[in-house]
Amino acid sequence: MDNKNLIPIDKLCGVYEIPRSFIDSLCSYELVEVIDMNDERYIPQDHIKDIEKMMRLHFDLEINFEGLDVIEHLLERIEELEREVNYLKNKLALYENDNFR
Repeated sequence: MDNKNLIPIDKLCGVYEIPRSFIDSLCSYELVEVIDMNDERYIPQDHIKDIEKMMRLHFDLEINFEGLDVIEHLLERIEELEREVNYLKNKLALYENDNFR
């Protein structure tokens, strides 16, 4: 992974004013990817949006880490089901178009 796309955890925690333990807990629940490199821990830049979502759920709505884990897995499952529905709709549309010719 390109170093330019990695954000040091300490910098992230400083910018968002969150405790490092929050990121450590997200990592322990495998809700965020942490990369260890050169005695420093980093977060991929494309995970920032997910971390912001987890911050809102945890700090604003007071959802614990077990709840965050459940919510994340449910959202992933919903996305999978939406992709499957779209695939099946497209397949059905092809089938219907073939029958009308």
